[in-house]
Amino acid sequence: RTEYDATTGENLGALIEGGSTNTMTYSEEISAWYPYNGGGLQTLNITDNYGLAPDNTMSASRLSGSLVDATSNSRIVIMQGPVTGSNITLSFWVKSLNGNYDAQFHFKGQAQGTVSMTSEWKRVSISGVTVNATENFGIDLKGSFVSSLDFDFLIWGAQVENKQFASSYIRTEGAAVSRSSDVLSLPVTSIPAPSLEQTIVANFDIYGRFSNGRVYEIGGVASGRRHIYVPTSGTDLGYRYQNASTTMTLLDDKVFKTVSSFDGTSVKFYSNKELAFSISPTELGNSSTVFKIGSNALNTEQLNGHISKLSTYAQALTQQEITLL
Repeated sequence: RTEYDATTGENLGALIEGGSTNTMTYSEEISAWYPYNGGGLQTLNITDNYGLAPDNTMSASRLSGSLVDATSNSRIVIMQGPVTGSNITLSFWVKSLNGNYDAQFHFKGQAQGTVSMTSEWKRVSISGVTVNATENFGIDLKGSFVSSLDFDFLIWGAQVENKQFASSYIRTEGAAVSRSSDVLSLPVTSIPAPSLEQTIVANFDIYGRFSNGRVYEIGGVASGRRHIYVPTSGTDLGYRYQNASTTMTLLDDKVFKTVSSFDGTSVKFYSNKELAFSISPTELGNSSTVFKIGSNALNTEQLNGHISKLSTYAQALTQQEITLL
């Protein structure tokens, strides 16, 4: 899978993230939601498949209409997203068609945040909501939020997940949909033999720090795994070599470059041009040994983000060459 910038369409790289489920049963067909008038709504029109969505399909829904006055609060639409948990995240995209103005969205029956809509697509999310039973998501408008009593905007990609952050979009059409984890791996037989050389360079951009997400892991036996990971807290990058562990300072909390170099006699791992560790090919373990990118050997503890650049070289780069990358 590939990640794209919702505004510019720029290719951001291959997605590497754990699995998730969108429990919002209609993520794009807003006409399947329930119109709701809190007393301040005068007219409401819902048109599905009206506008160009962030994924470049004509699947964004248009919500337009007018309000009674500038003081009454009106919840214009609601939709249930059945899920229970203590770290629920709600997300969706919005875009105004008639100027810049604000709207409120609510979850669990109470206002949770203000959305500042503009003529550009914006993904809005709120995390850390505790839900003990089936609740609904809705959008509130009142005259004080808009420049006039008329409103006109697009909405797309509504998502409710039982996790601490908004992951990539999962479309639903009447029922919850789950997405599997992304896994990139190489069996040990694919790693160059001692007589061969290779260098793999990857730039990572992560969403956040969750579950000690792996950048790289090599090794099939728990006691012998070597890995670089993103700790759940702090601003550093950690790495573990057998039973020893330490951290390296990142140049940026969420963006970093990694290098894996196979020079025929050793396997070297670098992060932001600093050598993390070096091991010999004979230390790679048994036949179940794998080289994982974005998860551990068991396909858990996934890194959540994307690879913005992936390059391979047919030779082992020197330390000096690596500093110039």
